[in-house]
Amino acid sequence: MAELIVHNPPRAALKASGYIGSPEGDIELTENDKTYNVSSFASATVKIPEEEKTVTPSAVKQEITPDNGLLSKVTVLPAPLEERTVTPTIVQQTITPEAPAIGLSKVTVGAALPPPILVSKQITENGTYTAADDNADGYSEVTVAVPREITKLVDGTITEYVDDEVTAIAQNTFYKKTALTTCIVPNVRTIGDAAFDGCVSLSNVDFSSVRSIDQYAFRSANILAVNFPNLIEVGTRGFMNSTGLSSWNLPLLETIGSYAFAFINPANKVIDLPNCTSIGEGAFFAVVKLNVILRKRATLAFYGNAKIYAYQEDIDNYYSTATNWSALYAHGQIYPIEGSEYE
Repeated sequence: MAELIVHNPPRAALKASGYIGSPEGDIELTENDKTYNVSSFASATVKIPEEEKTVTPSAVKQEITPDNGLLSKVTVLPAPLEERTVTPTIVQQTITPEAPAIGLSKVTVGAALPPPILVSKQITENGTYTAADDNADGYSEVTVAVPREITKLVDGTITEYVDDEVTAIAQNTFYKKTALTTCIVPNVRTIGDAAFDGCVSLSNVDFSSVRSIDQYAFRSANILAVNFPNLIEVGTRGFMNSTGLSSWNLPLLETIGSYAFAFINPANKVIDLPNCTSIGEGAFFAVVKLNVILRKRATLAFYGNAKIYAYQEDIDNYYSTATNWSALYAHGQIYPIEGSEYE
């Protein structure tokens, strides 16, 4: 008996030969490594399977080959295209499709951006500045103003000082200048230790830009009005013994040092401190019949006979139990703003 063994059939018909006996028919050989008995067959052919493939186009040349047999059909899918939306910029942009897309069918350009708003700024203090704070997108120019400070004056008879360029007054600058009546310095931001200590005649002043007053700055100065619309902090004994005070204007004051307003005996017995958050020990010591209006919760280290007015919620949830405040609360020295003349 003759046998035919098929190993990896070629891509053409294979004829079997050497058969014994009369041929009885043909057979298709379709499987690899299979033994067929061909004694009864006149011929044997190997059938190559046909295959259909579907491919996706790409930007580079592709070679399409069958996996097992012959390719009878190759179907190429429609090329994927992409739509893109871009935002215009001031520099050139290259718009390319993202895989698997091989091209762009549409590019939409957004509305043109408005030109940036640039402003110039002069800086006088250390800090972090952002253009958004100045309603701008950026700064076209930033300049640093060098602080101009005046120091101790030797002329003991000076009666008037006017300077709209000076930005700081050093310690002891006008110390005990008893003849000084006028000081107009609208751009000064800081006043040093004892700068006006003992200026008993001082009455006509402009300190509208001052943010910080150091210790003893106006002690015994008898300044008539505490008009400091931008003051943030006053140091220890800053206005102590300034007995001529008649009015207050401290809308931004946050921190009051120890004994800062002790022994002042002002004509106006009401001091409204809408931003105050810290009151030092003895801050209003020996100030008779003073009413202090607090519109924020403040820490306290002071003692005295002043009446405190605060919001009822703060009294209930803070002042009634807070350190040093609870004693005043127990003595009936804290009153609600609501319903009072200070509401």
